[in-house]
Amino acid sequence: MICSRCGLALTLADQRLGAKLCPQCSARQAGQPWPPQAASTAATLADAPPQSPYASWGTRFIAYLIDSVLGLIIAAAIAGVAVLIMNLVAGLMDASERTLDDATAITFAFMLTPLFFAYLCLGDAYGRTIGKRMLGIGVIGKADNRRIGLLRAVLRQIVRLAGYYALGIGWLSMIWDDDKQAWHDKAANDVVVWNPVYADGPSSTSGLVARWSIIGGAAAFTAVILGVAVGLATEPDEGTALVVQPANAGDCLQIDDEGLFSVVACTSGDADVVVLEVLEMPGDTAYPGEDEIIQVAEEGCPLEAEYYYYPLPSNWSIGDRQIVCVAERP
Repeated sequence: MICSRCGLALTLADQRLGAKLCPQCSARQAGQPWPPQAASTAATLADAPPQSPYASWGTRFIAYLIDSVLGLIIAAAIAGVAVLIMNLVAGLMDASERTLDDATAITFAFMLTPLFFAYLCLGDAYGRTIGKRMLGIGVIGKADNRRIGLLRAVLRQIVRLAGYYALGIGWLSMIWDDDKQAWHDKAANDVVVWNPVYADGPSSTSGLVARWSIIGGAAAFTAVILGVAVGLATEPDEGTALVVQPANAGDCLQIDDEGLFSVVACTSGDADVVVLEVLEMPGDTAYPGEDEIIQVAEEGCPLEAEYYYYPLPSNWSIGDRQIVCVAERP
C-alpha cells in the first residue's frame, strides 16, 4: 500500500498486521496496493500459515486441565438447573419421592457429558476456550488463519476422544510433529498457536451467547419433557400389590396377575413369596402418602427382603395398615 498523504510505501509486514495509520505521517490509509503485484499477495495473506509460534504440549495440557474443571462446573450448573425444572414438573404431577431421586441422578448424569462436550466444541469453534484464553493460546485454521467453525470443532473433539483411547498416542503425537499437531488437530486441519490473529476478525460475543442460550433452552426443554415422563411413569413400585387379607411373618403368598396376594400353604406349589416381616402403620391417622410409607418400609424391612407390599389409599380407608416385607421362595 502507498500512503495517500506522504507517499510512503507500507511494507507487507505493515499490511499483515492490518495497519490503518501511516507509521511516518500518521495519516489514515486509503491508498492502493503497491507494488502492483502486492494486490494478489495481499489477497492471499489470509491463506498463509500462522506466523505465531506453536503452543507447546505442556501449555496445551494445562489449558485442557483448566477447561476440564471449568467446563464441568458450567455443565454441572446447567444440568443442575435442568434437574430442578424436571423435579418441579414431576412434583406437580405427584411423582413419588423415590422415583424423583432415581430420575434426578439419571438426568444429571445424562446431561453432564453432552454439556461438557458442547463447552469444548463451542470454545474451539470460536478459537479459544476459557483455559486457552487464560494461557494466551488459541485454535486457528492451518490453511486459512480462520476459526475452524462448529462442524470441524465437533470432529476435533471426537478424534481427541479416539486419541485418548489409543493409549494417549493421539494426544502425545504433537510432541514429535513438526507443526505440533495432535490427531485431532490434523483431523480438523488446525494448529494451536500463541496469541492468534484471526483472518475473519474478532469473535462475536453475541453469537457465542446466542449459541449457549440455545443449548440452555434445549436442556430446559428436555428437562420439562423428562419431568412429564417421570410424572406419568410414577407408579407405586415395590409395593404394587393391594393387601386384601392380613399376613404374618412366615406366611407364604400367592400373587395374581393384578398384583393382589392371598395367603397359601407354604407346601403348596402356588406359593410365590414368603413373608419375612410385617410392619404395622399407625391406625388412627389419615393416609400419610406413599413417600412416607415407603420410607418406613425401607427402614423397617430386613435386609433379606427383596421387595415389599404396602396399602394404597383405597385400602387404607378400610383399615389396611400392613407393610409386608417378602422374599422370593427358594
